[in-house]
Amino acid sequence: MRKVDSEMLTAIRHGDNFSKGNRNVSFNDGVVEVRFHGHLICKIEGHRVSINNCGYWTNTTKQILNEILVDWLGYNLFQRKFDWFVSTPTGEVEYTGDWLALA
Repeated sequence: MRKVDSEMLTAIRHGDNFSKGNRNVSFNDGVVEVRFHGHLICKIEGHRVSINNCGYWTNTTKQILNEILVDWLGYNLFQRKFDWFVSTPTGEVEYTGDWLALA
């Protein structure tokens, strides 16, 4: 895990605003918003995590979203044959773009 992502996850867990490099974490009315290069890629509301790659199918975007999912829900975001999937306790869910809500 990259140091900046570890710091980002610590900020999320402690409810702290965070900005470093191209990552930003803010809290608005109990909702955590995670931005990467200014794009809103994740919202956390209680035990619900919503992800969105904003059309950027990059390794870095996937890695950031995976770190959040692993830390918050224990789920994994991974790639198989160019397609993205989230492993959940009930099975794999394909991520096809746009918002995906997980709890």
